[in-house]
Amino acid sequence: MKRLSVLFILLVSSGAWAQHARILLHDRSVKVEESGLSHITDTYKVKILDWKGASAFEVLRLDYDPATNVVKFLSINVKHKDGTTTGVDLSTVRDLPQPQRWIYWGTRMKLVSVPGLRPGDVLEYQTYKKGFTIAYLNSDNDERYIPPMRGHYYEVVAFAHKYPCDLMRYSLFLPRDKQLQYAVYHGSLKNSRRLVPGGIQYVWTARKLPALPHEPDQVETNDMALKLVLTTVPDWQTKSRWFYNVNKNQFRASDAIRKKVAQVIKGARTDKEKASRLLHWVAENIRYAGITMGKGEGYTLHPGTMTFHDRCGVCKDIAGMLITMLKVAGLDVYPAMTMAGEKVEDVPADQFNHCVVAWRQKDGRFMMLDPTWAPASRLLWCNAEFNQDFLIGTPKGETLMQTPYVPPEANTLSIKGKSTVDAQGNLKSTVVLQGTGYADTRLRRNFVYRPMDRWKAEFEALMRGISPAGVLLKWQIKYLRDLSRPVQLSFTYKVPHWALKDGPTMTMRVPLASPLFANSHRFSPFLSATKEKKRKTAAWFWSTWRYQVDERITLPPGVHLAKPIQQSLSGGGARGHVRLIQKGRILRWSASFAFGKRRVTTTDYPKFKAVTDLMRRGRKLWVLFGGAR
Repeated sequence: MKRLSVLFILLVSSGAWAQHARILLHDRSVKVEESGLSHITDTYKVKILDWKGASAFEVLRLDYDPATNVVKFLSINVKHKDGTTTGVDLSTVRDLPQPQRWIYWGTRMKLVSVPGLRPGDVLEYQTYKKGFTIAYLNSDNDERYIPPMRGHYYEVVAFAHKYPCDLMRYSLFLPRDKQLQYAVYHGSLKNSRRLVPGGIQYVWTARKLPALPHEPDQVETNDMALKLVLTTVPDWQTKSRWFYNVNKNQFRASDAIRKKVAQVIKGARTDKEKASRLLHWVAENIRYAGITMGKGEGYTLHPGTMTFHDRCGVCKDIAGMLITMLKVAGLDVYPAMTMAGEKVEDVPADQFNHCVVAWRQKDGRFMMLDPTWAPASRLLWCNAEFNQDFLIGTPKGETLMQTPYVPPEANTLSIKGKSTVDAQGNLKSTVVLQGTGYADTRLRRNFVYRPMDRWKAEFEALMRGISPAGVLLKWQIKYLRDLSRPVQLSFTYKVPHWALKDGPTMTMRVPLASPLFANSHRFSPFLSATKEKKRKTAAWFWSTWRYQVDERITLPPGVHLAKPIQQSLSGGGARGHVRLIQKGRILRWSASFAFGKRRVTTTDYPKFKAVTDLMRRGRKLWVLFGGAR
């Protein structure tokens, strides 16, 4: 499911940032008809500050979907420093297919070159759009451009740009009988409302807007920028009923579907076991690939019979396939909209980008299922979708709900090592990795989604996280395709002259004190997001996470640890503990790090970073050993 978005201009740039251009004016004027059909005009004035800024604006791009909207450039002019003006010939606009991957709905783009831009120039251009962004419905004439909830209008407007903006104004005309509700987030806007012939004119204005910051793992733009959310939909229940009614006829099963359901759930003793089997069948057999169904595309889920035949679809179609099969199995299920990666504000505007399944239990409570995120996963609902807002489509209408918190202990990555250092200082070690929850999913997908001839290279990369001089001796993957138990990875390696000897003393690093996944964003986003001393934006992570490391190292006779290590830190939603002790000839390293927040604010960041710094220090930790006492 694609997100309903406003018209946007993608500025094809060469990495230019805020200091290279300045937006003097962005004015958006929206006129809404009685049917909900909207006409949007955007006016931009941009001051070019240097050659990188000129390069950033030398091509303007306007994306659109021919099934549901019309877009065009109305004018493009360049005012030069010497007072002259050069106009761009609009006959040079090129209408081309958009690059597409995974979703093939025939979207297009209009591109136009703006030649001769120089520092000091002011680029002025105006665009027009009629209709909406997502293809919900399809018919003739202007009917195809009317939004799916006929007669209603809703929009999320971010008062934010890549470059600083002196003035941004959003103007909305509505017929007088349309009741508007709205809210402003992350700041304030100057606003006005007045009666005009035929309707009501609303205006929101912001001045001196800074450029959007750019940092690793920052929250989405709509979760940090000054934002206006508005709608004429009265409440969530109205939207819930609409979503149910527009899709209620899409879940009729064929004989082939009924036969497959009977085959998949044969022998299942409980409804939960039936749901689990069918969810994983859909996850593993319906490929994520969006092909248009023509009429009804967008929020309308593809018929279950169509998805079963095509064996592909986007999230809404995969969810629809599961709903169809669960209904055959006798379960009470409904489609639901959710927003992955971003907050849904409590204004019933469309703020969703994903479709899932809601299963009503016998006690009336809902259990959420997500087949799109279930491939190569043991989970029925992904642990990376916690505290996520969702709206279920039912006949009576539901309100906005949120999935429960998932603690880091539910997503534990366990790393165990059994090592030996001989009298010459050579290291030989076996490492075993296993996970629970989202950690298991990540481990499993790291290999399921890769060709088998690259699996060995993945283990070598893990080993290089310990030592670039290591030699991989053997590796093994157990239970990769068996979702009834956690996947287990193991590898054995050796490193010549791991320990440095100087007479009776010896120094070495503890192998598993080094974070194995320090260079992998897939497994350690907390490290990549905390390299700088300070952050301007809140950090955002897909899931909570816990790392549990335990290594036992057999030392040569007569070697003893000079000083045990023990340190604990906590704060900012994170905690860490490391310990190094020796008993007899066994040196034991244990470390535990837990990251329990999805969003880390700039206030929490210093303490959060202190925990990740403790994790990093393992890579530089050298341990001194003495001779026999």
